[in-house]
Amino acid sequence: MDENESTVTPEQIKNHIMIMALSSLVTGFVGPLICWFIWKDTEPEIDTVGKPLINGLLSWTLYLILACIASGILMFILIGYLTLPLAFIAYYVVVIINVVKLIQGNKEAKMPLTFDFIK
Repeated sequence: MDENESTVTPEQIKNHIMIMALSSLVTGFVGPLICWFIWKDTEPEIDTVGKPLINGLLSWTLYLILACIASGILMFILIGYLTLPLAFIAYYVVVIINVVKLIQGNKEAKMPLTFDFIK
């Protein structure tokens, strides 16, 4: 067997992408980051899918932290009690939409408003 030849089947790659995407619902960016570190060198598709996923999760986690701070400040005028749940809902809606796209096989799925932390 040639050393450049991969022993990973397309089904395994699809499963790894699914694990990486679904772990983001529970662990935020930590689970996909760990999966990406483990599989990026052996599976080029994981590297291609993982970078935008991690960049999007990092960006949206940053937005969520900023929204929590702003909501904390706005709680003095009672608006923060409405904006805090909306921030979490927006975060999970964007993450779930991206996870569904990745599971369906769209390897170019990218979350909106994403910074490129990992190039």
